[in-house]
Amino acid sequence: MDVAAHAAAVDGERVRTRRNDEEPAHETSHRPRPAPDHDLLRLQATAGNQATVAHVQRQRHGAAPRVGTRFRHPAGVRSPHRSITAEFDGQMFRVHAGSTALMAVEAASGRPVSVRSGDARTCGGATSESYKNNPRYVGISDFGPIPEGTFTFRAAEFGLFDRMEQLRMIGGGSFTDPFGQALHGGDWGAGRAPLHPTRVVPAPRGCGNTGRRSGFYLHGGSLSGSSGCIDIGNAGITQLLRHLAGYTGTVTVTVHYAHPAPEVGPLERAIGGATYPGQRDPSLLDRVRGAWDQLRGNESTEQ
Repeated sequence: MDVAAHAAAVDGERVRTRRNDEEPAHETSHRPRPAPDHDLLRLQATAGNQATVAHVQRQRHGAAPRVGTRFRHPAGVRSPHRSITAEFDGQMFRVHAGSTALMAVEAASGRPVSVRSGDARTCGGATSESYKNNPRYVGISDFGPIPEGTFTFRAAEFGLFDRMEQLRMIGGGSFTDPFGQALHGGDWGAGRAPLHPTRVVPAPRGCGNTGRRSGFYLHGGSLSGSSGCIDIGNAGITQLLRHLAGYTGTVTVTVHYAHPAPEVGPLERAIGGATYPGQRDPSLLDRVRGAWDQLRGNESTEQ
């Protein structure tokens, strides 16, 4: 071999050696490897299907089970109403189309449990009171009723739940609603829609902060009360959606407390204690203790 040929052979060997150092060895097995996360991003960029990517990620990370279906307007139905509004006055939930009253049902907001001593002290109330429909405690997160102000929602934002799903949710746990949003177990009833605040009135001075509250919903339920949402019961949800069929506009809900706080008796407080015992995922024993604490006059545990 002459000098030039020998030099070329040496240079070629150096190139092969450098490539072997820089590139990983190929798998000898033909089994497919798990796709890394950047493959999901490439799938989203090429297919434009974010829902598919989210579904793959949920499967990979073991997401909460999905419950419910989206409300859909009946085919061919057009609403005769140009504008629909609603109001909650601390006792009733009323819906109007202009000057025409469409429906009125009893409604509740706030937990039907005894007021904690700390809240009673800072808000100038008493532990003998309840949070349910009590405007004194609108600034107390997770316990007090929805603050006064204005909120909006659309019919298309309703997630609907069948009877079996309602029972599963009442038992507690974590779920995913039909829009992909996290949903904690509870008495959501036949359906729910988020209430978007557009104006929130401040709480009484020294009694919490309404501006820091969030996560408001309009929903159904079997038990009267909520952690700050507006509960209109299952019959109310059915009646409301009947009036909203074909109406694609925004519904504005005005909240203004026009009635004194209701009396909440021992039995209702016990049921409230079982419904809101304080733990994030309460067991049956936790619920029994919650009911017993309300009957004995013990304070609720903050969630």
